[in-house]
Amino acid sequence: MERTYEKYSENISKVIAAYKEMLSEAATEATKKNCDPRLSEIGRAEEMKAIAAELDEKANSYTAMIHRQINAFCSEYDVTMPEDGQNHDTDISNALKVIDMLGFKMTPNALRAILDPIKGSFNNTKMIYDIMTAKDSGGPEGYSYEVRRLLDEYAGSNPRIVDYIELFNKIKGAAENKRALSFTVTRYTEGRRTVEIDPKIPYSIAECPSLMIKAGKEYAILEDLAPAYFKKHIPSSAEIITSNITHSSL
Repeated sequence: MERTYEKYSENISKVIAAYKEMLSEAATEATKKNCDPRLSEIGRAEEMKAIAAELDEKANSYTAMIHRQINAFCSEYDVTMPEDGQNHDTDISNALKVIDMLGFKMTPNALRAILDPIKGSFNNTKMIYDIMTAKDSGGPEGYSYEVRRLLDEYAGSNPRIVDYIELFNKIKGAAENKRALSFTVTRYTEGRRTVEIDPKIPYSIAECPSLMIKAGKEYAILEDLAPAYFKKHIPSSAEIITSNITHSSL
């Protein structure tokens, strides 16, 4: 038993570390070539081109490794919210009129009447949620507890769902850059004649490990708040310990 999001996060961190180490070793070898007295300046430049071409291929390979981890994470932690694909312009217009007319005198029955026609559309329901939340002062002049509770139910149990989806899409988007990893080569032709090869890692990739941990922990919370959508079980630390003890005793 494991929390797989931790595995994906760790794997990407390892790939990034291995990529940096590979470039460091390549820089050492390139420096040796650049200092080789048997080579002419043209020969050294040709060696640098060959090394860069080889590193290009390796960068693509490391990028593919990272993309596989991201895609595996996304396949496992994707959440599909209901969207009926219907035109709800009239329903939304009616809902806004009722919201303006009743104000904080909104009743659960009236709220249910305006939300039922759009409950098949998560985005439209969330829009009404956002509008009413913005109007709600949260004090004695705000909506009643019953109205707030019903609004939360229709909006997918918790607005944190939207935050999770945005976080998930951020992780997913990191795999859309086909050439995520690259590098820069700086070759000195005088003095110590060193060659520096610095990794270029997009921020979208660099932050993936921490975003996966954050998304995984959030999923575990939403698993209880909205089980109809977050169906995968994220084991607790206690469950993992118990499972490990059980397997070790077999």
